Amino acid sequence: MFSVCLRIVQVSLTVGITESSPIAFAHFAVLLLEIGDLSQAHRLGSLALQLAQELNVYGQSSMIIGIVQQYIAWTSEPLQSIAESHLFGYNTGMQAGDIGSSLLNYNFFVSTSFYSGKHLDVVRKISGDFIQELMRQKQKWFVNCTALIHLQALTLIEGPDFDESIYPKHVPSFHEINSTVAQGNRTNLTKHNGVYQLMRAFYFRQYDEMSRAVNILDDFAKKSFTPLKVNVLFGIFYEGLVSFCMARRTKEESWVVKGRNSLSFMKKWQTSSSWNFENKALLLEAELMSLQRNHDQATELYLDSIKSAKNHKFIHEEGIAHELAGYFYHDRGFEADALQSFNQAIRCYNAWGAKAMSQRLVDHIQSDFNLSQSLTARTQVRASIENSLAADALAIQVANIGMSPSPLEGQTKRPHDSD
Repeated sequence: MFSVCLRIVQVSLTVGITESSPIAFAHFAVLLLEIGDLSQAHRLGSLALQLAQELNVYGQSSMIIGIVQQYIAWTSEPLQSIAESHLFGYNTGMQAGDIGSSLLNYNFFVSTSFYSGKHLDVVRKISGDFIQELMRQKQKWFVNCTALIHLQALTLIEGPDFDESIYPKHVPSFHEINSTVAQGNRTNLTKHNGVYQLMRAFYFRQYDEMSRAVNILDDFAKKSFTPLKVNVLFGIFYEGLVSFCMARRTKEESWVVKGRNSLSFMKKWQTSSSWNFENKALLLEAELMSLQRNHDQATELYLDSIKSAKNHKFIHEEGIAHELAGYFYHDRGFEADALQSFNQAIRCYNAWGAKAMSQRLVDHIQSDFNLSQSLTARTQVRASIENSLAADALAIQVANIGMSPSPLEGQTKRPHDSD
């Protein structure tokens, strides 16, 4: 594929631009990114999008958008805007009759919406609707990967042991997906599944699962994840968080090494896109400084990570930073600061829609947290938590009322039906 695209690029530069040039430029940009030439990759990707519009290559536009936005744009553009670009790519493909590229873009829209911190009720709805539409059309290309996102959202909302009576019948279960993975013939699904398992283990402090975590960064170094995509980057971020958590728990140096490697990787991409990766690099470094008992540096890094996540609209990662800062303060005996951080984490998790994560932290404070303060102080803490939950519950209701409908809603004609 890349050799053909390179030949078309050469012809375009020597003879002239043709209708095949934009798609060739897009694929070649992915190759440039893989070899580390970020600036040229972004330049060529942007050129591909521009030429597709100027040449009016309507039938290719959706594919070009999918390639550039998923594999290149995240290096410099906010994830939130990339999600919307994929939605545009979906609509463009539907109008042009390019069903494959259209579905690819919508699959990327769902996953990027999740990673960028979209409210989980929205993620749950758009992923569920997409799976239902795929099944209706008998096009099962992205069913399992989208089901992983749907199940991830459902777990964060309802908890790891959610009631199966609320489970959509058209969505494959974790058991069904794991059975498919066990067959060993779905490499891409296996990698996605490993990333989401790692994230769930961290979200719900499942230490046994953490200890069996996949080696995402090592696998990427072996080129098994080529080309680099957003889910891999987030997997490496969570691998770093898990590694520092396990290093603190087990005192094993091997976990520290893994955490450091993840931190180095995040710092590399932070230079490319501070919007997408600054808060992640800062949080991993804060965890490392905390582990090394560099308390002053850790304090500043936690605060900087919180500020960066808030400024860049990653509400879920702002919550994670608040929670980890809370553990840091608690370990040092600063209970008032710890409680304040935990309260802010609860606020963020509720705003994200992660009710199960919020409840886990409430339970931790009320049951496991050693409140050495007076009864009055305990009552104030409990009241503060309850007020936070009540206020955010109202905010969630407002968000749900204004929830954007899935683009698949109201589709009265199937994409392959003739006009």
